[in-house]
Amino acid sequence: MNDEQRHQEWIAQRKAEEAKRRERAAECLKDHEYTVLADTDQLKAWRCKAPRTTCYAFDILITRFGIATIGDIDGLTFNVGLSYGIEFLAGDDIGYYIHSKLEEHCREREFDEDAFRAALVTGVCSQICENTDDDELYAALPEWMRNDGGVGEAGRWDELRSLVKDRLAAIEYGEDGHDFWNSLNDRLYEADHIECVEQASMLMSEHHEVLGLGCDYWEITIDKPRDSLINRLYLINHAAKAIVAQLAEAKAA
Repeated sequence: MNDEQRHQEWIAQRKAEEAKRRERAAECLKDHEYTVLADTDQLKAWRCKAPRTTCYAFDILITRFGIATIGDIDGLTFNVGLSYGIEFLAGDDIGYYIHSKLEEHCREREFDEDAFRAALVTGVCSQICENTDDDELYAALPEWMRNDGGVGEAGRWDELRSLVKDRLAAIEYGEDGHDFWNSLNDRLYEADHIECVEQASMLMSEHHEVLGLGCDYWEITIDKPRDSLINRLYLINHAAKAIVAQLAEAKAA
């Protein structure tokens, strides 16, 4: 798979994920009603709630200095206010733009295993290519490893693990190359059992040379916005879109 194909696959996966989040938000809020609580020059507020239940119920408050959502989806605050309006929350770029306006303390993050493994695949592939001097052995490397110049992705993780294990098994202890493949195998084994950012950062710090990550390994991003946070933003976005539509209907009446 070339770079363009990988990019197109990434776009398709991203769109599918966004569609799934929108569907989930619509299902969670399918019975919600949107009631105006305040509509002044200084404050606009709505209650987003289904009748006879507080499940997923929340209020949206917009003041000059910020936007806040409070209720059964956990509170969030944004550093934009009335000048942006409810239309801001109803925008289509949820994962980047709307998320970017969250107050710093609301930007919950979690370990991104795919990003971590992708970085290791890229680095280790480069190491293997650079350390395989024998033309015959180099030609025997997988095409995706040679043609990409060591650039890989998380989806190649299992293939890489198997290749390293097989190469190590084919070399007797003490033979040339044993230490190289044994070291790679040990580090990848450790990576297989990592469950948090702190563990991943420690592995990258202690073994960045072996893993081919370079001296700027600390710049590699191995975390992402917490999945539950993004789901909440989609709930808010769904409600905001409904409110914008409701306002448009009232204006047209």
